[in-house]
Amino acid sequence: MELRKKRGFGIKLREPNLFVEARAKLNRWELFLWLFTIKSVKVAIEKEERESTLEDLKKKKKKFSAYALVDLRKLAEYVVLLRDRENRPEVLKAKDVLDYSDYFRKVLEGMVKKAVFQVKVEDYKRTLEGLGYGYWLEILPGNIDKTSVMIIAPIDSVFKIEGNAVQVNFSSLVAPIIAEYKKWFTSYQIEELLKLKRRSALALYRMFRAKLGLKQTPFRVTIDELKELLGIKIKNSNLSSKILKPAIAEINQKTSLKVEWKPVRRGRGGKIVAFEFRIDEKPVVLTADLLLKNQILLEDWLSKTLSYLVNLLKKEGEKLTLKELAKAFLGVRGIDKATALWFLLQFTESSLLSAWKILKEVEQNNAIRLKERFLKSVIPNKKEEYDFLLDPRIKPLLEEKLKKLEAVDEVAMQETREEENPLAIKIKHYWKQLTNQGKKVLLENFGVNDFNDLLKQDLEKVWGALRVIYRIHAL
Repeated sequence: MELRKKRGFGIKLREPNLFVEARAKLNRWELFLWLFTIKSVKVAIEKEERESTLEDLKKKKKKFSAYALVDLRKLAEYVVLLRDRENRPEVLKAKDVLDYSDYFRKVLEGMVKKAVFQVKVEDYKRTLEGLGYGYWLEILPGNIDKTSVMIIAPIDSVFKIEGNAVQVNFSSLVAPIIAEYKKWFTSYQIEELLKLKRRSALALYRMFRAKLGLKQTPFRVTIDELKELLGIKIKNSNLSSKILKPAIAEINQKTSLKVEWKPVRRGRGGKIVAFEFRIDEKPVVLTADLLLKNQILLEDWLSKTLSYLVNLLKKEGEKLTLKELAKAFLGVRGIDKATALWFLLQFTESSLLSAWKILKEVEQNNAIRLKERFLKSVIPNKKEEYDFLLDPRIKPLLEEKLKKLEAVDEVAMQETREEENPLAIKIKHYWKQLTNQGKKVLLENFGVNDFNDLLKQDLEKVWGALRVIYRIHAL
């Protein structure tokens, strides 16, 4: 029996920063399932508090529990598709799905009281207090003040509900932290996690993602801190060659991160005491397949590209808004809109107005029968990075996105505001990365109701407040 391929790649998993930085006794699949259960977290509240929100419970200093309902069959289908999509892109074997479903259930059951995090008590307390759960320390069993390090087993129990579905009950130690979904969390792409095989690569990848999300790069980690994070006992002289080098090579090869690193010595020629890391996101290579799976990415790229062209045209004395440029592309006849955009993008380092003139002349010349082929022939050194625009599957989508940009008046207004003050561009970028709660907090700080009113405030003050709020409320 075979199952047809389903869409849905690009699932994002998140983990509280507290656990990213902790020493974890989790193997590869335990880590994966721990992250996936967090994604499905739900809160169980006592009947008399059923209508309460988390904020209400904080004010009343009430305790609650957290659990996750996980459909292991759907999860297994996803994993099998990721594993096989290059070799068998159309179908997946039902037997593989059932095998993974059964395996995942056994892994989860084995994680009860076995998979643990070693967390500093000081960090644990700081996280609870920062999220507004300082009172939680008073209702926990036992006294955690007696030690500087605590062992947290995140899963209390796992039981089967029906079919391949299970309920995962979290321990009271982690419940309030994972309930505040997205606050102080590090995010990962599921595909990248599944590609990494080395345990050390997984641990370092989580740390690198956390530092990148907090804009902490470059940064230094001492040898003792690295060995603690990785949970290894190894000679300091072997740490670089046997652990860091192969693990970072795997991260650079298989993920979207680009990691550069170097040893830090005590004095000139002294012993290595730490390592310095610099992390960047690799630029996304756009392809037709990628854009078809993620049309939001296509919209974002088109908006930024048209804004870029608007600014270039402005330098040549042609004042247009993003809305007007989108309308101009839609007005081109006899030439596909995506091909017209591809043609103009070949001239971004020279004269766009001249390129537009050529485009219009070809459009109006009835003697040229194969207009698109002619446009391609007049460019000697083509930029391959825009070849996805020539894919026939992208062409109708691009026209649809152009119509969307042309129809929204606010796009032009926003573009004008951003051109007037570059700081507004930064604010808009980080605004998109805030949680809804973060946006609410920022708006309340300035006594306004929406983002447009926020841009009318003192942008320096808005930017200062946004930077602080972003640290707590980033997606």
